[in-house]
Amino acid sequence: MKVKGVGASAGIGIGKALKYHTLTPDLSSIVTETPEQELARFEKGSVKFVEEMRRLYAKTEKKLGKEHAAIFDSQIMLLRDVELQEKIRDAIAAGSSASQAVYDVTQYYVQTLGQVENPLIRQRAADALDLQNRMIKILFGMQDTLNLQLTQPTILILDELTPSVAANLDTTWIRGIVAEKGGFHGHALILARQMAMPVILGLEDAMMVLTEGSLVAIDGISGELEDDPQEESYQEWKEKERDWIRHQQLLASFKTKKSVGKDGRAYKIMANINNVEEAGMAAEIGADGVGLFRTEFLFLGKSKIPTEEEQFQAYRQVSELMKGKPVTIRTLDVGGDKPISYLHLPNEANPYLGYRAIRYGLEHPGEFKIQLRAILRAGAEHQNLSIMIPFITSVEEVMRTKQLLEECKCELDQQGIPYEKDYRFGIMIETPAAALMAKELAKEVDFFSIGTNDLTQYVLSCDRSNTNVAGIYSVFQPAVLRAIKMTIEAAIQEGIEISMCGEAAASAPMIAVLAGWNLTNLSVGLNSVWYVRERVTNVSKEEGIALADKVMQAVTREEVMKIVKQK
Repeated sequence: MKVKGVGASAGIGIGKALKYHTLTPDLSSIVTETPEQELARFEKGSVKFVEEMRRLYAKTEKKLGKEHAAIFDSQIMLLRDVELQEKIRDAIAAGSSASQAVYDVTQYYVQTLGQVENPLIRQRAADALDLQNRMIKILFGMQDTLNLQLTQPTILILDELTPSVAANLDTTWIRGIVAEKGGFHGHALILARQMAMPVILGLEDAMMVLTEGSLVAIDGISGELEDDPQEESYQEWKEKERDWIRHQQLLASFKTKKSVGKDGRAYKIMANINNVEEAGMAAEIGADGVGLFRTEFLFLGKSKIPTEEEQFQAYRQVSELMKGKPVTIRTLDVGGDKPISYLHLPNEANPYLGYRAIRYGLEHPGEFKIQLRAILRAGAEHQNLSIMIPFITSVEEVMRTKQLLEECKCELDQQGIPYEKDYRFGIMIETPAAALMAKELAKEVDFFSIGTNDLTQYVLSCDRSNTNVAGIYSVFQPAVLRAIKMTIEAAIQEGIEISMCGEAAASAPMIAVLAGWNLTNLSVGLNSVWYVRERVTNVSKEEGIALADKVMQAVTREEVMKIVKQK
């Protein structure tokens, strides 16, 4: 039997199916005692929770390093959050059981993050959900560990993949994971990917359909699963497994290699990150820097704006972890698919075209300056931070932001607070307006970064999350390619640096075209850094020019794809 889910972590895995239920207790069975007794239960449970997190931290640090173990530190920090603690204690005082109070309060975080349209942010709800389940199990006296005594290659079948399950994986025998649910960008999957563990998500009814003990083969790229493959098919899977192992050994060799094209031209292959722990991962895999730090993750799951000190500490840690390599921090990109409740953004018929990103920042200069000051301060020691503004549509927005930065510098000087004086200031090119005004904008900034995800969406007037128009959305549409080329030419003419940080930066055909247009700075997802570094070794400027010339003569996406596939 062959079925298909969503490939979430690359690799080939073959083994016997083993089902593991992520049990959750029934809260309706709770007998609530006095508030004093319930509070004592909560405090005792919290102590045990912290102990378990520290145990998982130690286990993960030994296996993958402290950067990945930091995932469990973040759960301790969430439990100890002053606001969360106050709400839980208030609920207990009002008559709730400790378990019900934990559920109700953490559910707020789960729902806040889970309702965001952006899948990258939405899947962070899995971290809050993991804390919720873990604490409730502790309060019920249940074990929350994956202690499986395995003696043969195994494919783990789950109802949901969580960080606790991922951290406890026995990589000696577990060769892959199939889960009905799980966050595509969550911490659990980050851990699985770092262990090179093939994962398939979204396979509905896997716990019911798959047979315990049957031989299962999975492809974590295509999402294909075959249950009980026959001899000929089994041998094909074994060959795919051997090919995958050889390819991974090749990619791993690029961790310490320089990013150089086959014509000797130097490239920068940087990483896109969402938080401090991912900066540690970027450093560990040998990225040439951080090309995009999405700071909105610092603002999510809170009830008020992070203080200047909280933001400063986060940015400073990223600066330190990268050990002098460049770090580009994008200022808050709120609105659109990233609403934050406490900012009280209005309901809009077209939020992607409304009150978002820099538009919000300039209308709330006090809040905006908190972030700008924090970034300036964080760069003081290592002098490696750059500031990047999202969703620019006019020169006026750039000039107003620069004025706010000057105000921040004056304030810090007056207060005697050190900051990075020679910071680099740049903007995202992700709107048609910015591409059309690129020549003028280039005179005002130190660098451009092309955000192809939004640029493609806006150039084509095509919602990238709408499956009905998925056939239209493509960075290889001629109109999008022309916008990209126009932007690159303006940057080169003005002598400023230009990079690409959208998903297209990890596309082999796009890398080849960009080589012809002299764009050599690419920022990609953590799991694509080695792949992209390997791809650029096969690229030369001359070949890129020839390919780009052909592509620019095409007038349909189909023509473009035919040309790049011949490369």
